Amino acid sequence: MKISNEDKYVSKLDKEIKTGVISFLILQIIKHGSGPYYGYKLIRELKSLGGERFSFAEGTIYPILHSLERMGLVGSEWGESNNGPPRKYYEITAEGKRAATEGLDLWRVLKDSTDRVLGGLQEHDKG
Repeated sequence: MKISNEDKYVSKLDKEIKTGVISFLILQIIKHGSGPYYGYKLIRELKSLGGERFSFAEGTIYPILHSLERMGLVGSEWGESNNGPPRKYYEITAEGKRAATEGLDLWRVLKDSTDRVLGGLQEHDKG
């Protein structure tokens, strides 16, 4: 079965949007939540707050956490687990707190602008 260009576009758009949004949301959760966090705890928190749309495999989150750590937005250290092997725990840095605040401001502006464009297009279609 051949995949249509429409399906390819929607799949690509979904992946690109989700990747950026998940990174943004992870930083927000670590900033506002009761940390420190480990990967699986973040996955559960995302799914709990965002529903099935934010349900994904554990391996998805680690590249995002490593990227945030390389940027100095989160720090990590290994610690004991109540059940199982040691875990890598992540906490937000001072720079990460500033980035999360600025990111939230950016998100709000982008969301409002996007809503205005889409609303304007709906009005245009009615006329």
